[in-house]
Amino acid sequence: MNIFQGGFLGLDNIGVFDRSAPLPTGGYIEQSDGTSWMAMYTLNLLAIALELAKHDSVYEDMASKFWEHFIYIAHAMSHRGDDGIGLWNEEDGFFYDVLKLPDGTHFPMKIRSVVGLIPLFAVETLEQEVLDQLPGFKRRMEWFLDNRPDLTDNIACMRTHGRGERRLLSIANEKQLRAILRYMLDEAEFLSPHGVRALSRFHREHPYSLNVFGMEYRVDYEPAESQTGCSGQFQLARTNLVSGELSSG
Repeated sequence: MNIFQGGFLGLDNIGVFDRSAPLPTGGYIEQSDGTSWMAMYTLNLLAIALELAKHDSVYEDMASKFWEHFIYIAHAMSHRGDDGIGLWNEEDGFFYDVLKLPDGTHFPMKIRSVVGLIPLFAVETLEQEVLDQLPGFKRRMEWFLDNRPDLTDNIACMRTHGRGERRLLSIANEKQLRAILRYMLDEAEFLSPHGVRALSRFHREHPYSLNVFGMEYRVDYEPAESQTGCSGQFQLARTNLVSGELSSG
């Protein structure tokens, strides 16, 4: 379904679990950050293929492949699938990881962290003069836009041409971008005097906690260095007295 579900990415993801280890809940995490990285890399490869295709038309097919991969990834992140949940949370206006449990239940882990900002990294522009040089790629791209609006409606500015008929590829459409920036540029959330925080200051007063089989996993806002030895990945705060409980807050 084009959603990344791997393990630890080697980044300061500020998640409630150590993703380098098996989840204590079982199941898996559908990752907003991991999926966004894959979308960004796909766009990077698309740009490389388009540049090579200017000199050798064989790369047009490869460019089309990466274009289609990006479309499927962007669509999967922002739309509810057969299981009824996507990574974009319309109520909050933010991308979250989604925890899927072995019994089929699932819910977003509502931690406002860099995990929800990384979708902004996946962006690329298509210049009209480049498309005119590559008729095979342009024909396949236009076919998708004409025949698969269910997949391309969320892609930013593919029908509304920009300056010089420039087109924009992005996971976040205009509405989503404005919602994310509302958090990112808020000094009470992500924006600090020293740059963008990895974890929103919102969690200073509103820590995120998840109770799993009597154990509480928790994310608190911690300025500067993390108090744990796992790069800010999680804090095991205390034992819950109710054995077998699984709830989020």
